[in-house]
Amino acid sequence: MELSFPPLSGGTVSGLNDAGIETFEGDFARNVVRECAQNSLDAAPNPSGHVVVRIQRASLEPRELPFIPALRDILRACRDYWSQHGKAARFFEAAMASVGHAHIDALRISDFGTTGVDGSDEDNTGRWFGLVKSRGVSNQKGAESGGAFGIGKDAPLAGSAVRTVLYSTRTIKGDVALQGVCRLVTHEGQNGELTQGTGFIGEFDPRNKVYRAIRDANSIPDRFLRTEPGLDVWILCSRHLDNNWAQPFIRSALANFWPAIADGKITFQIGDETIDTSSLGAAMRAERSDDHVAEAWPFYQALVDQHAKAFSKKLPTAGDCRLHLLLARRDLPKRICMVRRTGMVIETYAPRVGFLPFAGLFICEGHDGNRLLRSLEPPRHDRWDAERSEGPNAATALKEIKDWIRDVLKKQTPHAGEDQFNESEVPADLLEDVPENPITDPSSESEPDLGGNPKDASPSEKVKVRTRTMRKTTEPGKKDTESGDDDVDAPKKGDDKSTGGRKGRQGENSGDSSVAPKVPSLFTRAFCPSDSQDAVELVLRSDGDYEGNIWIEGLGDDGAAENLVLESAEIVGIGPAEVEQSKIKNVTLTTGQAVRVRVFLKQPGKYAVRATLS
Repeated sequence: MELSFPPLSGGTVSGLNDAGIETFEGDFARNVVRECAQNSLDAAPNPSGHVVVRIQRASLEPRELPFIPALRDILRACRDYWSQHGKAARFFEAAMASVGHAHIDALRISDFGTTGVDGSDEDNTGRWFGLVKSRGVSNQKGAESGGAFGIGKDAPLAGSAVRTVLYSTRTIKGDVALQGVCRLVTHEGQNGELTQGTGFIGEFDPRNKVYRAIRDANSIPDRFLRTEPGLDVWILCSRHLDNNWAQPFIRSALANFWPAIADGKITFQIGDETIDTSSLGAAMRAERSDDHVAEAWPFYQALVDQHAKAFSKKLPTAGDCRLHLLLARRDLPKRICMVRRTGMVIETYAPRVGFLPFAGLFICEGHDGNRLLRSLEPPRHDRWDAERSEGPNAATALKEIKDWIRDVLKKQTPHAGEDQFNESEVPADLLEDVPENPITDPSSESEPDLGGNPKDASPSEKVKVRTRTMRKTTEPGKKDTESGDDDVDAPKKGDDKSTGGRKGRQGENSGDSSVAPKVPSLFTRAFCPSDSQDAVELVLRSDGDYEGNIWIEGLGDDGAAENLVLESAEIVGIGPAEVEQSKIKNVTLTTGQAVRVRVFLKQPGKYAVRATLS
């Protein structure tokens, strides 16, 4: 096992700030688990195969690593060549210290149930060449494999204090190979010649200047020889390992691969803990104190909860797709976890559908859909970006998926997008849960409503609204009459320069209609109570204190507002309220506190009901 760096030979000097490694700096456990487990899933003999990923801490003696003396000398040469660069000098001082210990701390990541890594040192189409001998090259088999850039292999290097990793494999044909990669910097070699930044550990032919893997099983130390098909990744001088080293890896496996674990695609053995289909639920509950696992919990519930629902459809471009939904529980995030067939979490999607909470898991199972979605992923595989599409089909597939999800949610959510719904369809503890902001998620303001058009949140633009004002005549012997229709300019919510066309409301108590005192905003949810077919119950919450009258309106299919004449009203929990035409008089609202009002209409009918303030 010899360490050698190729000569620079007039090539580009390599510094410490390697773009591939920098991509995976930071959350070491997350990056290593995502990249290594994804590669293992890609190496399964078939898509329905089961893979085991084992992550263990190891302590190696320097004699097991005969290249360690050479590595110490090279680290010293790197430090000396880059001594005027503070970051590089500090890095190599720490690296030299890490290989000066009596034992070398390492992390071993092994997979089982895979094909191993095939291909020779020179075969640029083989997976071995893509893994060890190249940069920016992905030779994963299959058009829908998880890895697509050949960059994920830099994640283990980012976790090594000396940027050194060993790869050992045995293929299903019985071929073995061992080679290491040492990604450092340009430095002066023993002959004073500058080197490239990447060196190799294995067999070196100085005459032909060829760096080869060790492929004779008798020449591979027993510690590194695979006895069954699969791949070992040895991260030497692994960073961030302490007495509780396993927990970050366990949490990362849960947060990022729970769909694959639940689907029986993968099992993790991390330290002394095994996470598989049978133990997944207990592991998720045990680690819910972690933010990432807690974020994944409601999506997991959408898969396993007894009240969850499952849907499937073959979309024209994306192909076979599956959606699991859990609806109307207070703790649900109104998001969908998005996954390809590998079972690794890619991103979450927040469709704007109604106000009832939901959580879901979406899985694209079609071959073409997986291939198209993979093309939309950046090197970290953490989102689907339609702008990355090299052709129209990938963006079309993504749009199909989101349209279908919203359509399913619309059909499953009671009266999604409306102001009125049936009380029996909604859990009681949600009836007073009125959102403080009508926009569900600030990050998804461009998401179209179920009607197909984005909401306009402009606070000042006015729109034309047809209203009908009810008023009682004062002439003796006359019955109540209704005025004709008036076209008025009504402001959108937030415009306090107008009263919405109800003349005299603002000055009703003050006697001065020319002055418009600021009125708080009112958020309304209306439903039909299960104990009365004739009543409508409203949950009201304002963003400011208010004492005064409330008007009750009905909304037609065209969006026109019509005042509804009231028979009676009561404040739930307090008692009857005085009504006059469409007005409930002398109502008190306290900032942020929900008030429930039950009204009976003189002419009952099917309305979308809302309340407004003067």
